[in-house]
Amino acid sequence: APDPALVDALKGVKQLYHLAGMVSRDARDGQRMMRVHIDGTRAVLHAAKAAGVTRVLVSSSSGTIAVSKEPDVVADESAPYAVDLVGEWPYYLSKIYQEKLALSLGRALGLEIVIVSPSLLLGPGDRRGSSTGDVKKFLRREIPVVPPGGINFVDARDAASATVAAMERAKDGARYL
Repeated sequence: APDPALVDALKGVKQLYHLAGMVSRDARDGQRMMRVHIDGTRAVLHAAKAAGVTRVLVSSSSGTIAVSKEPDVVADESAPYAVDLVGEWPYYLSKIYQEKLALSLGRALGLEIVIVSPSLLLGPGDRRGSSTGDVKKFLRREIPVVPPGGINFVDARDAASATVAAMERAKDGARYL
């Protein structure tokens, strides 16, 4: 049964941005990330359906599909999930499972689902210093290597604009890097 507090919070909402998440590189946080991303998404979608929400945008990660060991491969939205490649990174695995759950449960519940998958976010408001902290560490030479193929960054303000545009214009089931 849907959580009554979530249902009450969503009454009158037609479009829901599901942006909640947990980022950690610590393998000990794997189960916690799975609960946040999977159990949280399940709870939100059931409450959304009960409250009359019709469309849900789920924020994910480019790490679910836009990674490759091949230097000439440029993955796009049609790429398969990179389960084998990201298998040792609980964050990316939890986001893959979150996407799969959102798409399948959304279909079963009759909710439109759109997924946005930004890369590392940079910009104002990064109080925890997550991605911004990584860049600073690299510039101070505290990170000894750059992954093969490099890393993609996006300004958080651009990602926010793209997220709003996806909610307004994307087709049900679409995914955007």
